[in-house]
Amino acid sequence: MSDATVGRGPTPLTAADARSLPTWRAAYSDRTAWLMAVFSQLAYVPFADDQVHPGRGMPKALRGEGWAELDPFLLPGGFEVRATFNAGDVQTFLAVNPEEFAVLAFRGTANWGDWKIDLNAGRIPMPGFEAVRIHRGFWAAFEDSAKDIQEAVDKYVPSGLGLYITGHSLGGALAQIASAVLERDNLAACYTFGSPRVATAEFDVRVKCPHYRIVNHWDLVPGVPLPMLWWGYRHTGDPRLLTGARPEEALRHDNNVAVRLLIDLLSALRWLATHDFSAVDDHMIWSYRDLLKYIATARVQPSKPHRAAI
Repeated sequence: MSDATVGRGPTPLTAADARSLPTWRAAYSDRTAWLMAVFSQLAYVPFADDQVHPGRGMPKALRGEGWAELDPFLLPGGFEVRATFNAGDVQTFLAVNPEEFAVLAFRGTANWGDWKIDLNAGRIPMPGFEAVRIHRGFWAAFEDSAKDIQEAVDKYVPSGLGLYITGHSLGGALAQIASAVLERDNLAACYTFGSPRVATAEFDVRVKCPHYRIVNHWDLVPGVPLPMLWWGYRHTGDPRLLTGARPEEALRHDNNVAVRLLIDLLSALRWLATHDFSAVDDHMIWSYRDLLKYIATARVQPSKPHRAAI
């Protein structure tokens, strides 16, 4: 793993990072979780955080050299950006290392404008999965770019190369939808970080791609959309909970029901009072990244022989 200094800035990849993943592993992996958090953070890099929301179908303004801002972080790991997408609420890049795997990473939530999509919270039948009722706003955002994303994956990710899908916050919701729409034999897994609810419980039954839903302690965003429970929205996937400043493992369960409901209530009250989630450290992608790197590193230390490397 790279030895980048812990902090808020994104982490450059190395060739060793690219080779460290269990090949096409559908089961949960600490190393994969950490690396997908790195990719999720990189999806923010080409964009300024404080820009006004562009409106449906319109692009966000790129900063500096645009998508080329990713090159210093991806190229050392053998990855190249093969396709980019920038329309409305969907900012995504497809990175490919032809010797290892490919990643489709969705940018998440940077400001209140990005969360306006959550107000469009009515449920609709999900095309192709009619038994599933999905968040209208999340689906509409993904649908604007769905055809282009599918064509790019078909073109740049051959059947002999594993594909991971990932995203943080709002990007996690879009990643879950992508994992359903892009179903194929080489779809390895979907990793999300601090994702809101996306659909009804049938999503878990109908969608085949393994989904690992990672929640950092008191992160409030998994408590949305609002209203959540009484409209039938449910979290899906395999939840992994990060607790404490130096966790030894990602727990294989979410908070107990009473604690989770309390967090959801706090989420609702905070949203009503401030319309802002960004001040909560537990939600920040670099917090996920650093904790997951600590876990992945600790689990391969020879001083802890009782823990098997994953």
